[in-house]
Amino acid sequence: MTNHQILALTVMSAVVLALRALPFAVFRHRKPSSLFLYLGKTISAAAIAMLVVYSLSTVSGAGAVPAGTIGLFSASAVVVLLQIFFKNPLLSIAAGTVIYMLSVQGVLGKLLFF
Repeated sequence: MTNHQILALTVMSAVVLALRALPFAVFRHRKPSSLFLYLGKTISAAAIAMLVVYSLSTVSGAGAVPAGTIGLFSASAVVVLLQIFFKNPLLSIAAGTVIYMLSVQGVLGKLLFF
């Protein structure tokens, strides 16, 4: 890396850090509004629901089953079940992504059926 690239990366990192820390510095003495508390409780489930609906929207009901459909449904089921039982969006999304990627690559089928 050149000095110019290092300088640019340092400046961009500092700006991102400052922009992310600014709301916490400005609003640290205020009590959060009821809207923010409501959004904090509901946004994770809404984001997961949106991802599931978007993922399943590519599946058609007619014809042969595409290669990734089994992985898609198994990953979706894992996401929904983990979210219901553990209520941890990071765990749900990460586990669903791992299951889907393993099934698309063919690794999951080899692990489960052989």
